[in-house]
Amino acid sequence: MDLYRKQIDDYLDDISDGLLIGNPFNIASLLAAIASSFGGMVCYLSETGSEYSEVNKRLTKTRIQLEQYRGTFKQLTKIFNNRPKQKEQLFSDESNNNEIQVNESIELYIDLIKHCNEVISFLATVKDFGSKDYYSEIATAAILIKASVQISNLLVTKKIKYIKIEELKTNYKRRTSTLSIDITKTADSIFNSITREISS
Repeated sequence: MDLYRKQIDDYLDDISDGLLIGNPFNIASLLAAIASSFGGMVCYLSETGSEYSEVNKRLTKTRIQLEQYRGTFKQLTKIFNNRPKQKEQLFSDESNNNEIQVNESIELYIDLIKHCNEVISFLATVKDFGSKDYYSEIATAAILIKASVQISNLLVTKKIKYIKIEELKTNYKRRTSTLSIDITKTADSIFNSITREISS
């Protein structure tokens, strides 16, 4: 438990630093990590049969700290919504030899910020972590953000000009291989919708 507590505190500090240098990609990764740490806490407590009061106390503290970032994310969304939208070919699927047209990185950037707000909103509504459903949803939220971060980083850095959708799916499967079947099913549904949007 001490490890999870320290992780969450460290992540919150890193988010504060990230906002100062204006890097929402890192912030999104850290929000995902916070969600994962809470999930780890719940999993640990479930196995030991302990009370969930510690998680709920930590959740309340984290919720208060994250609320202050709502305005920042909203402002970022406004700024990027006002920028010109362009199209660029960055993905290819060799199975049919067709290049896939995708919106340029800025649109995924906006989606990424939206996901950040969704996780903050989710944390703000959780009253009790002693439920498997909450663990599933927060783990899924973390996976959703990680997938968005991965896609967005590829688009922004342009280190890889073309990427096969199948490779993206394989990497995703590797990341989620240790999750329970129920959580993976939900995460798969979300991830598949993301790749469909990219391919459309």
